[in-house]
Amino acid sequence: MISYDHYHFLKSGDGDQYFLNLALIREAALEARKPFLNIIQASTVEPAWRLPSASEPRFLAFTTLAYGGRGISYFLYWGPQWQGGLYQDSKPSPLARAAAALNAELVRFGPVLLALESTGVYHTAPLPYGTNALPATAPVRFLGQGEFVLSLFGSGGETTAFMVVNRNYRKGATATLKVTLPGKRIQELDRKTGQWSDGERLSDGHTITVWLSPGDGGLFRVVISEDSPHEGRYRELWPV
Repeated sequence: MISYDHYHFLKSGDGDQYFLNLALIREAALEARKPFLNIIQASTVEPAWRLPSASEPRFLAFTTLAYGGRGISYFLYWGPQWQGGLYQDSKPSPLARAAAALNAELVRFGPVLLALESTGVYHTAPLPYGTNALPATAPVRFLGQGEFVLSLFGSGGETTAFMVVNRNYRKGATATLKVTLPGKRIQELDRKTGQWSDGERLSDGHTITVWLSPGDGGLFRVVISEDSPHEGRYRELWPV
């Protein structure tokens, strides 16, 4: 496993190399065929760091998943009060409760994402340092404005799913997407059950609208059958 850390949230503002680091680690992990883990910021150990809000670890976690990360850890998980970690002098901080709620959601994504490979990661404008714009030929494209990350996933060289992440961790956003992956119904992974939704029929224009809270992400797939979403080529690729 490749384990790395990069602490992004500073009292003076956000760092400018967070996505560059994610991209470099993703590339190294794919080349080495090893999973990677991101140790995300949850403390004020360094004087220059600010303590993240509840939505900022969500931003860090979902962007890590979007880049193909297989797990997260927190720094600092346990320590004295002056270091501002999740647990301070053996007592949970408010951020610990937010992290526990986030972890309960992330574990539902695990069985699905572990069966997939990251095939591409793209951003909408304005492009952060070290990121790539979405190509015009992508099977999922944005219609309209917004700060988003789009990640494509697949198996055997075939793109079968995608994740959308709200890059803005301060306010929610609506993403309108044109989806041209083959299929008739689109399903979202339920973060409470780990099951795919029954889905809805893709419109004739192949567009969907997705609401995302600050820093949040959603995982989607398109299925072939209009009446039986879990049938066909997805039976062996996905847990249902």
